[in-house]
Amino acid sequence: MASVLSALALGYAYYAHLASNSSLWFSFAAFLLFAALSSLQVLLQKKTKRRALVVAGETLAFGVWFAYVDPRLLAPALAAMFVLLLWGYVRSRSEFAYTTEIRFFRATRHAVGKAATAVLVAMILFYLAVMGTGTGSLFVSETAFQPVYDWAAGAINNFYPGVFLGGSFNTFAQSVVQQDLQNNPDYQKLKPAQQASTTASATNDFTRSFAARLGVPITSSTMAADVFYGSIVATLQGARDKMQAWLFLGWAIVVFLILRSIGIVVVWIAQIVALILYEILLASGFMKIVEHQDVKEEIEY
Repeated sequence: MASVLSALALGYAYYAHLASNSSLWFSFAAFLLFAALSSLQVLLQKKTKRRALVVAGETLAFGVWFAYVDPRLLAPALAAMFVLLLWGYVRSRSEFAYTTEIRFFRATRHAVGKAATAVLVAMILFYLAVMGTGTGSLFVSETAFQPVYDWAAGAINNFYPGVFLGGSFNTFAQSVVQQDLQNNPDYQKLKPAQQASTTASATNDFTRSFAARLGVPITSSTMAADVFYGSIVATLQGARDKMQAWLFLGWAIVVFLILRSIGIVVVWIAQIVALILYEILLASGFMKIVEHQDVKEEIEY
């Protein structure tokens, strides 16, 4: 029951992120709890049929928030999640059954790993489905974008000291224009007043050109981060309208490969959370470790 409720919370956290750009950290925290509780089923649930019913409950609990999306994406997402979760349980349970002592990390690695893959596949398919309805956010919120932008601006400034991305767009445009004009011999021959006038004119032209491509006004006080954020969102919106299916399918594949490649870290963290819960259950007396002397038949010749 606890794992089903955690799947319900995970589904809601992701639904809220797509619908209103809430923080992805809520989804990450909910996943850690879900993966931990799901992996404990390897130790507590001995019957595959009963576990299959629980997995079905977890899958439906996660997907209930997306019942409104296209069934052509909803059904594969739920099916993939169910199969991967059950597969992870069977593999972990099989490995657990053939060991003489409980090796927690080894016994739960398949369950947690498949849970990560299952949730990632479902999230990507639900993302495609929500974007297909024209609702939801195409990109992360401005609040989440700002720290990444600040880091990127600092990194770019290290390579190109004369380019300033951290302030207003006008400052950025002026720094780009200045870099270009410094290599112009005709510009170098101008008087200071003429250079200032040329720089101002070129900066205005650069800003107007950028604003025309975006279709939004850019004033002298508009921050560069806001302009680039709007540029990304506008590009994604235009791409969605023109080549909706192929674009998001390709994007989904790339995102899946990137996230799955670094997912090992998430799996480790989830296993640590599961271990903490496991130790709490042992310490509270909810469950205990018991040794059994099993009789095994062998063939001799």
